[in-house]
Amino acid sequence: MFRQAELILTGLLDSIREEKGMEPKAPLRILAAVSGGIDSMCLAHVLNRCKEVDFAIAHCNFHLRGEESDKDEALVRQWAEKRGIPLYCIDFDTAEYAQEHRLSTEMAARTLRYGWMRDLCLQEGFAAVVTAHHANDQAETLLLNLVRGTGIKGMIGMARRASLPVPDGEAIPLLRPLLSTTRDSIKDYVRSYRVPFRTDRSNGENSFRRNRIRNQVIPVLRSLNPSIITTLGEDMLRLREVDAIAEDYYQSRRDAIWDGESIDIDQLKAQPHWEYLLYRILTDNGITPSEAQLAEDMLKGNRAISGTMIGSGDKVLYGAYGRLVISEPRDFWESELPETPVPGPGVYPIGVCRIEVSLVPAEGLDRKTLQQAAAEGILYADASALPFPFTLRGWHPGDYLFPLGLHGRKKVQDLFQDLKLSLQQKHETPILVQDGCYAESSRTTGFRAHVSAVLPWRIDEKLRIGKDTEQVVRLRLLSTL
Repeated sequence: MFRQAELILTGLLDSIREEKGMEPKAPLRILAAVSGGIDSMCLAHVLNRCKEVDFAIAHCNFHLRGEESDKDEALVRQWAEKRGIPLYCIDFDTAEYAQEHRLSTEMAARTLRYGWMRDLCLQEGFAAVVTAHHANDQAETLLLNLVRGTGIKGMIGMARRASLPVPDGEAIPLLRPLLSTTRDSIKDYVRSYRVPFRTDRSNGENSFRRNRIRNQVIPVLRSLNPSIITTLGEDMLRLREVDAIAEDYYQSRRDAIWDGESIDIDQLKAQPHWEYLLYRILTDNGITPSEAQLAEDMLKGNRAISGTMIGSGDKVLYGAYGRLVISEPRDFWESELPETPVPGPGVYPIGVCRIEVSLVPAEGLDRKTLQQAAAEGILYADASALPFPFTLRGWHPGDYLFPLGLHGRKKVQDLFQDLKLSLQQKHETPILVQDGCYAESSRTTGFRAHVSAVLPWRIDEKLRIGKDTEQVVRLRLLSTL
């Protein structure tokens, strides 16, 4: 076991030297996380036998087990001082921290431990942190993730080299040289070399899920396969290789279908294994796995997605014409555009738009000119039918108009659907209303309002330019702000 761990650690350290541009045998100081338990004391003994390794020990006293926690610290301190190994110790009020930050005790201890070690590395110049995670930890993590529900990322286990799980700041390498070593091998090693260690009595309690996996589930699996820990470890290695292939595929195809905000559905479905690409993009950007599955089912069933919104968390997914858009949640069913009074000609910002309002002569505005202008985002209205002041605002669910050129009343919502606007576009479309516009109550929408224009798409029939029109109001949608 010692020889295997030494070779693995040497290789990991060599990779750090290479990245830093150092000579192959240049000295590197590393920091070993040692709790006093059997696994970490085994690691400390292995490191001490590796003559070329310069290491120090870091010990956290979380004060979760009273006198037992203090005895753990005393053992680690005595062992390190006897061998002249530098030792760093710290005390944490873990229970208070967990309560203050609304974390589980386990997560609070993990956050405190790794945050402190990151700071130590930066202050004292340690090149990496080494932990005693081993093959049984790998198997337990895999089984826990399977119980919780996980994609392949949760099935590949821990890597021999990762980064300290601390947000922000410089990434510090996290090394696990015992990851292929079973707990039985660790016990044999400790027994052979008479390595002292402390036993955490809570490991025998089954109130924690990991302990139940360790004490109840794995023994059953071992009765079916005595080498279950090794078997699961080998499976995770193969899965890690598969994940690396899948990651290469994802990176090579992602930019063709994803612009950072939305997915082009036609481009997506033209890709081999598009389901995986969809899952990765969505889950990498805040959509839950179950919501991603719902989106996949909709696309497979060729169901209409325009106007559909999925999700209720920090991110939501909604369907636009030909695209799936990821956004922060907000009320897409009623616009939040502010009411903007228009007392006369000028340029008026509203939301992400600017509306240029001007008075021009009606001369020369024939039907063809009006149609071409409308295609360019310009609407004209009879000035006598649209006197100042009027108001620009956002869409309300009950809005309707009598669109010019179409017969009959039409709900603005239905007009949006005909135009195949996305929810985002609906949210940002300015609505023109006149003072005293007709409104009536509705059971379904609360009220119904007769609006005068939906910019830049349609004006109401009552604003039609006729033979007697002398002056017109010109409404032009300028570029977004």
